Amino acid sequence: MKGRILIVDDDPIVRLDIRHLLEIANYEVVAEASDGFEAIEYCQK
Repeated sequence: MKGRILIVDDDPIVRLDIRHLLEIANYEVVAEASDGFEAIEYCQK
C-alpha cells in the first residue's frame, strides 16, 4: 500500500469513482465522508 486515504465529497457516486481509482493505484481508502465536519470526526477517531 502506498498510503491511507480519507475521501471527502458530497456526491456518493464521485466518492465511489475516486475510491475505485485510488484502490487501483494501490492506496488504502480507510473512510469516506460527505462533508468537512464528518471528515474531521473520522480523523479524530
